[in-house]
Amino acid sequence: MRIGKAILLCAVMSMGAGCINIATHVSDSDEPAGVYRGTSENAFITAVLLSGPIGIGCLHASFPQTLAVLPICLVDLPLEVVADTITFPYDYSVSRAREREKIERKNAKCDETGNSSEEPMPEE
Repeated sequence: MRIGKAILLCAVMSMGAGCINIATHVSDSDEPAGVYRGTSENAFITAVLLSGPIGIGCLHASFPQTLAVLPICLVDLPLEVVADTITFPYDYSVSRAREREKIERKNAKCDETGNSSEEPMPEE
């Protein structure tokens, strides 16, 4: 009976494997693109949970929340690393494209104002 419960618990916990990675890719957020976003979000959530009632900034977790979510985060962390590694080429190209767009907008604004003190476009 214990083995059945352990298998059920592992199955339920693995259903969320890489879920933060997926959430960061399907959200319409204007957050800056980057690599290993799911892993960094998972690590941040884990840090908030481990910080206890003190929390990080205005974020804090109660003891029951920590007991409920921390094991899932700890099991999911290596799965997030795998998911982020798989999506790395896509994340890197999107991140580079957004950086280029940002610099182009800066350069266009610079051209409009006549101020040429902005940094030049990076070489490929």
